[in-house]
Amino acid sequence: MQQHLKIEYLIEDGGPRKEIPEIPFKVLREALVNAVVHRDYFEEGAGILVEVYDDRVEITNPGRLLFDSSKFGKLSVARNPILFDTFHRLGITEKIGSGINRMRETMAERGIEIAFDTGDFFIVTLARQTVTPQVTEQVTDQVADQVTDQVKKLLSTLKTGEKSGKKLIEELNLKHKPTFRMNYLKPAIEAGLIELTISEKPRSRFQKYRLTDKGKAIYELVKQNE
Repeated sequence: MQQHLKIEYLIEDGGPRKEIPEIPFKVLREALVNAVVHRDYFEEGAGILVEVYDDRVEITNPGRLLFDSSKFGKLSVARNPILFDTFHRLGITEKIGSGINRMRETMAERGIEIAFDTGDFFIVTLARQTVTPQVTEQVTDQVADQVTDQVKKLLSTLKTGEKSGKKLIEELNLKHKPTFRMNYLKPAIEAGLIELTISEKPRSRFQKYRLTDKGKAIYELVKQNE
């Protein structure tokens, strides 16, 4: 799911970049763990559903509240106590009932909306943010100056959309695969200019590459300075 979310790259005073996801990953993790622990496993034909929309992420879990909804956020009952105890012993969950408030507090710190539907299905809705690359002009100029000619060519090739490694090698007119990886791909990824479309499986045969928001900003600046 993380590969479908936008990342803000923040660089301050020439220091290392900070990656800020539009939805905090720890909130996503908490919501998913909560869904697994509190799911009604006797509900046939229904499972945990994660849906990513342009404006929100919804995590739907079969299982009504086991107490009055007016006490939601103040009281919690473990639907699957053995499963909860196992997760707690593994350090995956904290004390029962604390997850909802942690999610609320984290989202409030970022000014992002979070909503809970406690009807027949328990639904957590996380609002997505419109993230733009926050790279100051001074820092951007500095980064652009450090981009090699090979990386500039790679950015230009990716400006039209996602492409596989094989397609990139072909369009860059390269013959040596290690040269592509060491001089083009590796420095671009390390600089945060491009990213993998299947980040959790780097060696997938379906792997492709695309520009990040930072990469798009650098490409536009390089094009303007040419």
